[in-house]
Amino acid sequence: MQGGSLPAVTGIAICKERAQLTHSVTPQQRNRHGLRASTEGMFKKFLYHRSLNSALLELGIETEELNPAFRDEVMDVALREHFTPKEAALSVLTLVYPSLSLVDRLRTIQVVRRWRSSSQVSEANYRHTQNGSLAFERSPSGHHS
Repeated sequence: MQGGSLPAVTGIAICKERAQLTHSVTPQQRNRHGLRASTEGMFKKFLYHRSLNSALLELGIETEELNPAFRDEVMDVALREHFTPKEAALSVLTLVYPSLSLVDRLRTIQVVRRWRSSSQVSEANYRHTQNGSLAFERSPSGHHS
């Protein structure tokens, strides 16, 4: 072939090979992407956990007095239901409210009113946390059930 031109078939083969190279992912690249997604998920869960603890403390619920397995279950349900940390804290409040002192109950009412008027608690999710439809297998008390 004169003039340095390649036959059309060879040109197509080169284009196909380039496409395969750019679209193929090595196991190392796949692993790095999976690791990055896993790390991002862990970081997101860590931040959610901190925000949930902060919301519980704002309600006057001592996080160290809660059953750790129950806290984990609340987080799993809240993430699955797409609750904000404050909405998740409200679901915990419904279970521990009867055991609170009168003063603590009055304080939580003020906090809940403030939260409900913010964008961090949707009315639909508030009703969902309060209607008893969220069933938890574990007890919120620090004593394991």
